[in-house]
Amino acid sequence: MCGISGFISATRQDTLAVVATMSHALRHRGPDQEGQWQNDARTVAFGHTRLSIIDLSELGRQPMCDPESGVTLAFNGEIYNYRELRRELAQLGHSFRSQSDSEVLLRGYIEWGNDVVAKLRGMFTFGIWDPRLQEVLIVRDRLGIKPLYWAATGDGFLFASEIRALLSTGLVKRHLDPAGLASYLWHGFVPGPHTIISDVQRLDPATLMRIDTTGRILEERRYWQLESCDEKLPADEARANSKSHLERALAEHLVSDVPLGVFLSGGVDSSVVAAIA
Repeated sequence: MCGISGFISATRQDTLAVVATMSHALRHRGPDQEGQWQNDARTVAFGHTRLSIIDLSELGRQPMCDPESGVTLAFNGEIYNYRELRRELAQLGHSFRSQSDSEVLLRGYIEWGNDVVAKLRGMFTFGIWDPRLQEVLIVRDRLGIKPLYWAATGDGFLFASEIRALLSTGLVKRHLDPAGLASYLWHGFVPGPHTIISDVQRLDPATLMRIDTTGRILEERRYWQLESCDEKLPADEARANSKSHLERALAEHLVSDVPLGVFLSGGVDSSVVAAIA
């Protein structure tokens, strides 16, 4: 669990200070490292607090910038198929400094652009600054496992892993949304994209958004949709397929440079996960 944040503004020169404030509010998400970055024009700034899982060295520090293109990444999550993507990118001529999945994501974007999201298996949110396009791309994973909140204000566009980070800047008004509050009291949560704060929205699962350097949203679209399947399989084949998918998923989830554990609820799902692991 890392924390990411970003601020895009054409009118303020303190984008880095704003992001530093958000990073401080997200420190509990990433106790191992903290970093901030801004572009030369000071219109875009990213922040990152890191919980080190893969490649614990300084080479995995974020925000991560490609020195040749200037493309810069702030990433929260884990890309489970990063080793496959790394081999594919190496065959295409890319070289790597680290062993991190973050650098694979960065190189993947440089090679494939926004289409990289279709190749990712994992849980993630990330922001990417592309100086070639003068745009920021923010993305949330297919099932919305990792959170990402955003707000468009008169000062610019902000995004962060938690609402508290947005509120910490003082640029987002602390006004409760009546519908969000009612939903929280009734359901115990607020269905996205709305939140309990009137000026804050949650990026939907499987959604990407492009923002220019003025903070204007250029595009918001869903990049993946769960397909329905009417095919009926024999019970033995269905069991075998399920077992194969579970074993593959667990093998990918167990890739780590730190010790792993399993939270057991006592139900069938967590017990199966523990048994396969």
